[in-house]
Formats: sequence, C-alpha cells, structure tokens
Amino acid sequence: MILDQFVCLNHTRIWIKSTISEGNSIMKLHDRNMDYMNNLFKHSLEYGQDIYDQTFMHRHFFLISAAKARDWLIELADVDMELKEILKTLDDKFPDLRDVRNMNEHDISYYKGKGHKQKNFHKAVGNDFITDGTSIRVEGNDYLIGDRLNVQHVIDYFTQIYPIIKAKLDNIDY
Repeated sequence: MILDQFVCLNHTRIWIKSTISEGNSIMKLHDRNMDYMNNLFKHSLEYGQDIYDQTFMHRHFFLISAAKARDWLIELADVDMELKEILKTLDDKFPDLRDVRNMNEHDISYYKGKGHKQKNFHKAVGNDFITDGTSIRVEGNDYLIGDRLNVQHVIDYFTQIYPIIKAKLDNIDY
C-alpha cells in the first residue's frame, strides 16, 4: 500500500504543480495580449498570433493537468478523509472542470455537433451573446475557459492544496 500511496500522491503533486504552472503561463500571456491590444501599432500581427498560439497550447495543458490532478485525487480519496474533502471541495468549486476539459479535448466532435454533452456546449451569457465550451472570455479580472472555468480560481485552489499533498508525500514512512 505504501508504494500505491507514494505513486498516487506523487502523481497528484505533479499534476497540481503542472496546473498551477500552466495557469500562470496563461495569465502572463493574457497580460501580454492586453499590452498587444492596447499597442497594436507597436507590435506585428505575428506577435499577436504567437500570443494566441501559446495561450491555446497552455490552455489545453492546463485543462489536462487539472483533470489529471482530479483523477489522482479520486484514487486517494478512498484511503484519506482529508483528501476526500479536498476532492469534494474541488468538485464543488469547479463542477464544470471535466466537461470543459472534454469539450476542449474533443473539440472536433463538438464543432460537428456530435459531442458527448453537446447540449451543454453552448452557453448564453445574459442576453448579449453565446459562448461555447472552448471559448475564452475575460470578465473584469476573471479569465474564463468555456465561460465556466475561472483560471485564477483554479490556480488559487491548487496553490492552497499543493502544500497539503506535498506534506503527505514527504511524511510517508518507508
């Protein structure tokens, strides 16, 4: 059981760390994009395209990392009540994490109208417009993927739980 516990905790730690790193990269790129948008004549179109491309890639790995961290927490939840509570809080705070990840991972199917949860793909935002599960929307300081998953909030929560996972890993008795 110790090896299983070590493997599960270590994988959870790695995926949490990856989520935080990818999320921070997204936010730094967002700041670069805002500078680009505010100074269009200062930068080339290629510069703006590069920001978009990098953000697209980091967003993909952010979603994969967050979902993998959740998957590994599920493995630990049966043997550790504190981690079971962390998983419950994660699911309560980010109920759309799995769906947004799946919509982005299987975007071709969703764009063709054949996604697993196709009816949830589009989301009305008030009376103003409709977004989809792969869209990015910035509302004030909130950077939203699929108009459902707040990147900063995920970073904050994963930053909060990282030391707990790390301490449990460091305290395994071999």
